[in-house]
Amino acid sequence: MIGRSFRKKIREMIYLYKRSRKVKLGILEKLKMWGNGFLSESYFIYSLKDNDYKNYLSDYARFKKTAKINGYYSIMLHDKLYFTKILRDFKDYLPEVYGLIKDKCITLFGESASISIGRFADFCKEKGSVVLKPLIGAEGEGVFVITTNGEKIIINGEVVSYEKYLSIVANLENYLITEFIYQHKYSSEIFPHTANTIRILTMCDDDNNELFIAAAIHRFGSMKSIPVDNWARGGYSCPISLDTGALGKAVSYPSSGKLCFESRHPETGNQIENVIVPRWKMIKHKTTEMAKTLPFIPYIGWDIVVTRERFKVIEGNSCTGVNLFQIHSPLLENARVRRFYQRRFAMQDSKRFRSYRSKFTLKL
Repeated sequence: MIGRSFRKKIREMIYLYKRSRKVKLGILEKLKMWGNGFLSESYFIYSLKDNDYKNYLSDYARFKKTAKINGYYSIMLHDKLYFTKILRDFKDYLPEVYGLIKDKCITLFGESASISIGRFADFCKEKGSVVLKPLIGAEGEGVFVITTNGEKIIINGEVVSYEKYLSIVANLENYLITEFIYQHKYSSEIFPHTANTIRILTMCDDDNNELFIAAAIHRFGSMKSIPVDNWARGGYSCPISLDTGALGKAVSYPSSGKLCFESRHPETGNQIENVIVPRWKMIKHKTTEMAKTLPFIPYIGWDIVVTRERFKVIEGNSCTGVNLFQIHSPLLENARVRRFYQRRFAMQDSKRFRSYRSKFTLKL
């Protein structure tokens, strides 16, 4: 009779097989990757031919276990409007939320009635640029940046007809309308066509109940990734020194099966490596301060845009992608980070936690 643990392992491998991209890797290596909890492409992303997979948080753990760390309270990060509400004490560090598109109605907060799509075009013209993004979503999917330039309407960098504008907006549902964030000069000089975000990963140290920053990276967009800087869609990721705020070399998703680290942005030619993120100490301090006000959410990936005056938190992530961090350095080499994951995963495996989760945790 086949044992329960064996059947569980087979289910995990099938799950990873279905989520893996097509890569040029032998079937034996693929089976080894899936058996160790990794997607096929992680062989190249983490250079596992040369590196020890045990130092990396596995893809299976990321998908199936980190998503449950915050339990019921994950919804506070998934819902972008909810997220702005729970951080209202830090409104100077959040983008202004103008309104909501729901039930085919465009509602601007502060107005007594919904407005027409034509009136919304005038509103966009008044603001110059606005951002429309799904109320619940991640990885930059479905984001629209609408800019009016004289009589022209520009959506995600493309000049569109008024009819196309009407078609796009009319088909949106459950979308948040927010201000467009103008990023700091250092960031726009590296790549000017996207908002280039920092992702900071905060965790709670259970030994002393102290919030700490586990890792930080900076993303930069590319012509492929417009209108966002998403790494898997062609953008670049580079590490940030937690001590100094200095950027390391940038790398794009290894679609060809080869990692290419760049000191300069390949499209603009501008320097990335050793550029210092402005006001880095303040960014670390304020992000940690925000995290401390949410002690019931011990695991947050913060997306941040550095602005001319300070910075803005675009969103929080409950199940942050870890390959963005681990392509530069494996998370589990940090003993503090390893303990965090071990303890949180052990909680999930206990019968008491499973019973609690089935009763009170939202199905995400």
